[in-house]
Amino acid sequence: KNSLQFEEDDVRRQLSCFGIIEAIQTKNLGYPARYEFEEFYNRYKVIIKYNKNSPRIYDFSTKEKLDNFLLRIIPEDKKEEVQIGRTKVFMRYNFSIYLETQRSLALND
Repeated sequence: KNSLQFEEDDVRRQLSCFGIIEAIQTKNLGYPARYEFEEFYNRYKVIIKYNKNSPRIYDFSTKEKLDNFLLRIIPEDKKEEVQIGRTKVFMRYNFSIYLETQRSLALND
């Protein structure tokens, strides 16, 4: 064996023995992406296609006000991927990737 070569089966077995694979799977089942309301808005506001009548300033002092913003950026089929806490937005891993992709597209447009 060469010290600079990895055997896929050995690496997979080692990751499994150390519990790394299980930890990643557990994290992905939960809501690993977490943002304060204002931080979430500042990061993802570029996704919204503004028109001249759309308000550009949002007040996130209440959960209901944040809900209005989320309704504009979250597709109906992805609503279960997001949970709103008292001060934070929690997202499942795959949904956070989706939002980051949408953000990238909006920034590069």
